[in-house]
Amino acid sequence: MVHKNNKWNISKTKGEDIIHRILIDILRNSENNIILKEDLIILMNQKTKDIKFINNKQVKPISTYIRCIYGSLSTFLDTFMMYGIIENSSKSYVKLLDNNALNKYKKLEKQESIHDWELIVHEEFILI
Repeated sequence: MVHKNNKWNISKTKGEDIIHRILIDILRNSENNIILKEDLIILMNQKTKDIKFINNKQVKPISTYIRCIYGSLSTFLDTFMMYGIIENSSKSYVKLLDNNALNKYKKLEKQESIHDWELIVHEEFILI
């Protein structure tokens, strides 16, 4: 459940960028781009211990930030197609589906929406 008190020192877009960079780095360095979800959370907290996620004047780990903003790590991962969650008996694994995910994420982030439309008249259209 997403908590109502979201007074964090890091904006949602900056937090999302940090999460993506850390996730992709960890998954790229793991064997076959796959890792146990619990291990991923531990590694994420370790890699971001120098970044101060502050809520109500208290420093929190990135896992708490994700849980408060997105509800859970699984919810965050489900919103992006570059990550996959594999359920195997009682264990959950996270897989990086696209090895160039960070580059594509950066391109999508910088890409502007298309506002101009070009209409093609039927006469200008040739079927080949």
